[in-house]
Amino acid sequence: MLLRAYAVSALPILVKAIIGILLLRVLVEYLGKQGLGQVSQFQSAVLLIYGLLNAIFFNHIAKNNWTDKAPNTDIQFNKLLGLIFIFSLAISITILCNAELLSNHFFGDNRIRTALLSLAATTPLIGLFVAYSGRACADNRLASYNLYNALALLLSTIIIYYSTLLYGQNGAFIGISLYYVFPMLFAAYVVLRNRTDKKSFLPSLKRINSYPIKSIAKIGFIGVFSALNSLLLQMFMRNQLAEQSDWDTVGDWQAITKVSESYLLLATTPLTTFLLPKITQQKTILDRKSLINKTLSIGIAITLSTGLTVFYLWNTIIIKIIGESFLDLNHLLPTQITGDIFKVIVWTYSIAAIAKEKYKIAFISEIIYAISYIGLAFYFLPKTQLQGAFSTYLFAYLISAIYLVFSYNKYIKNEQ
Repeated sequence: MLLRAYAVSALPILVKAIIGILLLRVLVEYLGKQGLGQVSQFQSAVLLIYGLLNAIFFNHIAKNNWTDKAPNTDIQFNKLLGLIFIFSLAISITILCNAELLSNHFFGDNRIRTALLSLAATTPLIGLFVAYSGRACADNRLASYNLYNALALLLSTIIIYYSTLLYGQNGAFIGISLYYVFPMLFAAYVVLRNRTDKKSFLPSLKRINSYPIKSIAKIGFIGVFSALNSLLLQMFMRNQLAEQSDWDTVGDWQAITKVSESYLLLATTPLTTFLLPKITQQKTILDRKSLINKTLSIGIAITLSTGLTVFYLWNTIIIKIIGESFLDLNHLLPTQITGDIFKVIVWTYSIAAIAKEKYKIAFISEIIYAISYIGLAFYFLPKTQLQGAFSTYLFAYLISAIYLVFSYNKYIKNEQ
């Protein structure tokens, strides 16, 4: 079943991974390494919004074991869709009211203001994409959804390419803010195309006061904190590298990080769509442990195999794709790949803890990771600069993984 989940998700994940690497080449070619760092920072903010809304939605699906045959599923979806739509509107209003502040102080570039306004306009569409893609997964329409999603991602990337080509860095910002528009439209089509009562699949504000707001608030808080934690730590590392070295070094760090994020999609995307819903259905502790171990085995195997493939092909095939300015950086990849393995462990146990409503475990792991990351950065960066950035990543995730494994196993032991 787990292998099937990975196989069914393979097409859009592969497309997204390949697109991510090709997009890296486009950004470096037209914007340079410094431009790559700034655009990646904005892209992280977009992913922050997506990650938050995605965490809320899939957590609810996990708790309610949605299927297309379950009673009241349409009613629950209708109400949750309305709630997510309101939540995304609140994010939009926040961005609109603070666009100038965010562009000048958070991103340090006033040119991002226009892109922030565009992001504010499309944030509700990100919410709708999360909801419709989640419903497609719950309805077991993964095959058709994944096909359309792969096409949508390709169209979105073409928009980013031409907007960058025509308008430079500002165009890249605008293109990234529009990234989820086509995926939302295609996901909505997959869900709605065979439905007679399409009104049930549009945002509804009715009976939201009867919705489990407390549960939503908890997972929402974890989602916000995790996303902000990741974004702020990336900004911290970017600024530290720029201060202690130069923006070319930042570009090198960002390039390897982006390549890593691309191949990690193969291991981590199915974690959200498979592990979170399935672990809540396990009746016994042994079944839960077995599911976690299987997920870890496949996730680590995929991470290791894809990471090593990138390592051995870096100076031949990969470098031709992303550009020769990143030649001879493959000696940094073993540290990054090892850190990626620990990251998969952290993600797996965090999802397992959240699925069982052990939010405290997940929250403390984020705190531990942040403190470790900052402390290790101050230790490693003055000594080895670029290598130190990857060493920081590895050991911070190692420390977080040790805590999560120990805490989750302690929780299971107490449950026996």
